[in-house]
Amino acid sequence: MTPRGRGVGYQDLPPHVEIDKKANGTVYYRYLLPNGQRKSLGKDKTEAIQAAQALNAVLERNPDIVSKILSSVEKAQKQSTMPTFGQALTEYENIHLPKKKYAKNTLEIITANIGNIS
Repeated sequence: MTPRGRGVGYQDLPPHVEIDKKANGTVYYRYLLPNGQRKSLGKDKTEAIQAAQALNAVLERNPDIVSKILSSVEKAQKQSTMPTFGQALTEYENIHLPKKKYAKNTLEIITANIGNIS
């Protein structure tokens, strides 16, 4: 779903500029930084537009779409280091099983079953 368009009086504003209209009718202009913070650009519309255009040029807010997609795929591949079943079974046997208070025969049965599975 596409975002809602700007109001009639604010269509000439550059990207990443927001309007903060106070109850007394005063309009403040804010710039949305890439990290999510908002910085005030003041009350003057022309100064706010000039500052926002300069910030957009410096911050390069429109990165190449292909590189953006490829970097997100690389991040996803790095994060998907899920352990194998054998690794999880070994971790259970070495870390969690000694914490349990099983009888001697029960522990023998469990370790035999783990040996059969792996």
